[in-house]
Amino acid sequence: MKTLEEYGRFREKNGTVGHRIRYGFLFRCSHSLTQSFLFFLLFFSLLWGNRNSYALENLRFMNLVPENGLSSGNVLCFLQDYTGYMWIGTAEGLNRYDGRQFKPYQHVRGDTSSLSGNYINTLLEDSGKNLWIGLNNGLCRYNRDLDRFDRIDFATDNSPSFTYNVSFLFEDRQKRLWIGTNHGAFFFDRENDKFLPFQEKWIEGGEITQIGADSAGNLLISVNDKGLFLFDISGNWIERYHSGHPLFSTRENNIIAFALDREDRIWLGYYSQGAAVIDRSAKTITHFQHSDTDENSLLSNQVSTL
Repeated sequence: MKTLEEYGRFREKNGTVGHRIRYGFLFRCSHSLTQSFLFFLLFFSLLWGNRNSYALENLRFMNLVPENGLSSGNVLCFLQDYTGYMWIGTAEGLNRYDGRQFKPYQHVRGDTSSLSGNYINTLLEDSGKNLWIGLNNGLCRYNRDLDRFDRIDFATDNSPSFTYNVSFLFEDRQKRLWIGTNHGAFFFDRENDKFLPFQEKWIEGGEITQIGADSAGNLLISVNDKGLFLFDISGNWIERYHSGHPLFSTRENNIIAFALDREDRIWLGYYSQGAAVIDRSAKTITHFQHSDTDENSLLSNQVSTL
């Protein structure tokens, strides 16, 4: 996401993409148990005013819902690309938003230049400005020049079609693109334009919930019911954080999400046991859970994102 200043400069320079919108953020707000709606926070500064002298009272919200052209109210992911467009992934297709209107993209039966499906789990723009779309039945890359999609396949002849449920996309500092699926982790072979499996016994065939890296560039992969795994830059196994760890024993092995703070501590989000933070330098793990008697505790013990 661009900063407010960067976004403002882009809008001033490129007035054709929502030229009246000076600054913006996207939020996914929960509307019910089964539906979520997208909110676009708009700030309209005076055209002749100083952009640094805005006031909070000038902020306003505009609801972006299916009635506005959004393909579905069930929003699963979104990002802003380097050109300023907002891309919104839903349960019924992908949407490009220019600040004024939506352009929907959906699967078209028999058209291999369309999306492979409509359930958009995750989005990523890599360092090469490629937009990747992770779906529940595969992976696509957006071709900006042709306004179409390329479907990415396996690099093996045994499995020519990549149809796994893609849950997470990540680019490491070596510019390798990683994808997490319900059947393990894969990395992109740019030379052959295909994906290769990450062949590690704990990862192969597992349901990947997240992929990331620490400040040293070491790879972190969380696997459903197996814990969190740490690998060096070359992909060699370093450590596994799980309920049986002698020093960093987790409350459960179903780690849904993780994040690293400025001190390189690893924060964990459990499926049903709250959260925890691993401090590798202090060799400690601290747990956090909901308590009915503590209003400052977690609201719930199910932590889905960090």
